[in-house]
Amino acid sequence: MRLLPEAHLPASAVAGAATVRPHGGQFGTSGAPRQSGIMGPMKGALTVDEPQGERWDLALDLLSNGPDLIAIGPEVLLHRETAGPDPDGLIHIGVVANAPRERAQSEVDAARGFVDHLAYKDERFGSLLRQFGVTWEYVEDGGTLTVTLAKVSDAGELVWPDS
Repeated sequence: MRLLPEAHLPASAVAGAATVRPHGGQFGTSGAPRQSGIMGPMKGALTVDEPQGERWDLALDLLSNGPDLIAIGPEVLLHRETAGPDPDGLIHIGVVANAPRERAQSEVDAARGFVDHLAYKDERFGSLLRQFGVTWEYVEDGGTLTVTLAKVSDAGELVWPDS
């Protein structure tokens, strides 16, 4: 049984080119660049290694209040889209691409299980996901921006722009 609400994915979100989103927020210089194909902390993101402590509490506050980028480990990016010309207010969960396209689905499945586990461990996090709604994306980190490579459907399947 899934602990999270199903991802919100309007049909219009699947059509067209990849989405490019700059990293921003007040943590613009805290990250390190990717090295040797391994994702490090994202530039512009508050990096959290575990769901406890002051950094986790700050991450929950940022997620509740607005568009700051949060990296949970090297594979998951979160932000709530509250700024820009057409904010949807949803929590966007980005699974960072770190494998060939053939293995992308297994990365998404693992990340969804990881986020479910976090929501189970901390009811505050689960409550935020339910309160604001969630949309999932498979993303590439460009250092100072994030590029959406594919959307993730309600069923957890990757939806590539070219399919």
